[in-house]
Amino acid sequence: MARNVRLVLQEILTAIEGIEAAVKDKTFADFQNEWLLRHGIQRGIHIRGEPSCSSYAARHPSRNTLGPGKGDRQRIAGRLTEAALSGS
Repeated sequence: MARNVRLVLQEILTAIEGIEAAVKDKTFADFQNEWLLRHGIQRGIHIRGEPSCSSYAARHPSRNTLGPGKGDRQRIAGRLTEAALSGS
């Protein structure tokens, strides 16, 4: 069953707002040293990104360059978090 696009986008925005609040006044060293912070941010990115990536990959299989690997998603989550913490 297809999900309501507006609902999915609202969930993504909520996740982004939560991640922004979690990293406020934090450094990348804080992120590296605080398991709960790191895990929560990565999980928020993963949960919200998974439906988007899955549906995109299903519609555009030739453009699926990330592949299904769990490690890929974790590396991307780490990079996004590092960028958020550095203000990029």
